[in-house]
Amino acid sequence: MSEEGHLHWVRGQVPESLRNAVHRSPLIEAEPRRALFRLATVGRFLVRPGEPTVVEPSPDATDTDIECFIRGPVAALACFLRGEFSLRGAAAEVRGGAVVACGTSCGTSSLVANLALRGHPVIADSVVCVGGKPPHAAPLGEAGSTSVTLWPDSVTALGLDPKEGTPVRPALAPRAFHLGPPKSRDRVRVAALVLLDQDNRLGGGNHLVAETVAGFRAVGILLQYQWHTRLARDLGMERDQFEWATDLAKAVPFTVLSWGTGKIGQTLPALVEQAERLVA
Repeated sequence: MSEEGHLHWVRGQVPESLRNAVHRSPLIEAEPRRALFRLATVGRFLVRPGEPTVVEPSPDATDTDIECFIRGPVAALACFLRGEFSLRGAAAEVRGGAVVACGTSCGTSSLVANLALRGHPVIADSVVCVGGKPPHAAPLGEAGSTSVTLWPDSVTALGLDPKEGTPVRPALAPRAFHLGPPKSRDRVRVAALVLLDQDNRLGGGNHLVAETVAGFRAVGILLQYQWHTRLARDLGMERDQFEWATDLAKAVPFTVLSWGTGKIGQTLPALVEQAERLVA
């Protein structure tokens, strides 16, 4: 059983289907107050707001397999059922405000890991739950440092020892690292939104372009990188979803950071310096 914040889970019996589901897809069935996530090789997860997730594992699934999904799509489902929305990305606390980055998972995790190495607490990786007015970023765990999942190229670029990371799943290359100081609070005011965008038109090298976006473009980006977008339609939450994205885009400065064909490791120093400058 996990004991960390919103990541509580227990083993138990989970139904194969939800009789009154208003949303059905190969992986997810959902009712207004509970959702079922299922993956044949891992197991079935019953998610209800304010309660531990009940997991009925597949015969060969390990705790590592289970927690990989608990910290990803299942955590995003729990956030959704609490009436909040979540972004596919990562976040760190910089000078008392949250820098929330979305875009390629490799880039956002690498950015936040580098911020952590420079002394900024990690708030979340993979799932960033954002809610409230003014908007705050909510960590999945309640205490201590949050792990960041990094692919081998990012581990090398950051100068980390692969042996210090733990496997995310036995068959996968990424490893999870606990980096930076402990989180200082449960929720952190969102001070800056960042989209990491690799743009081949910029050519090679580590040249970085920063562009401020607002209005419909900012709202569109937020909706594009929100977890479980189809659920909002089927649960009658499309209006809430749009208002969330609109309010967030109005309340928080949004910057697109673009680089060319170079690897993320080449651009990381410039990305980190730009991210730190976004929070005065």
